[in-house]
Amino acid sequence: MYTVPTALAKTCILIFFLRLQNKNKWYNGAIYTTMFLNISANIAICFATLFACTPISKAWDITVVGTCVDRLPIYEFQAIQGVVLDVLIILIPIPMIFGLRLSKAKKFGLIFMFTVGSA
Repeated sequence: MYTVPTALAKTCILIFFLRLQNKNKWYNGAIYTTMFLNISANIAICFATLFACTPISKAWDITVVGTCVDRLPIYEFQAIQGVVLDVLIILIPIPMIFGLRLSKAKKFGLIFMFTVGSA
């Protein structure tokens, strides 16, 4: 169930980006789209992992007789969507940085800090 805290953390970052009040429509659209992808994918993953076995208790109790779907594709999808959303969250504020009145070295320094901070 670590998908829930991860999804909430990413949503909090996106809400922070909204509070920066950038007037560009693409900026707000990118944030809302990324937020929608984040929430919907993580809800799907939660339900897929929660209801992967019949009966549900088979998922954590090996003594229960039942069947489970192959969960490896679920975990692979979770990893892929996590990386994609992380990259999107890193890329969203970068055009704002280029709009700042700073030297090129400082702009690339800020981008580097965002990248290192995301790691």
